[in-house]
Amino acid sequence: MVSRPDRPGERRFVRKKAAFSVHSLRFNGVTAVDEELLRSVLATRQSSKLPWGRKRTFTRARFDADLKRIQAFYADRADIPTRGSPDSTSS
Repeated sequence: MVSRPDRPGERRFVRKKAAFSVHSLRFNGVTAVDEELLRSVLATRQSSKLPWGRKRTFTRARFDADLKRIQAFYADRADIPTRGSPDSTSS
């Protein structure tokens, strides 16, 4: 609840946007590359496990950019096809 300085005594509710914390960042099926190396190119980071540590929030824009970073990461390593790349084969 927030007081309005222009109207003493009047209060109104202010709704804040929900922020989602990133508790963990895991990769499934990653065997061809080092997970730590892959994690190092991403903008999305895991929050600290300590209560006073840095909290990392999830943003859709950062996540979408990370998807492109992952594809570029694998494209730089031409021998590893990614889903959606011209080299990938569908079964």
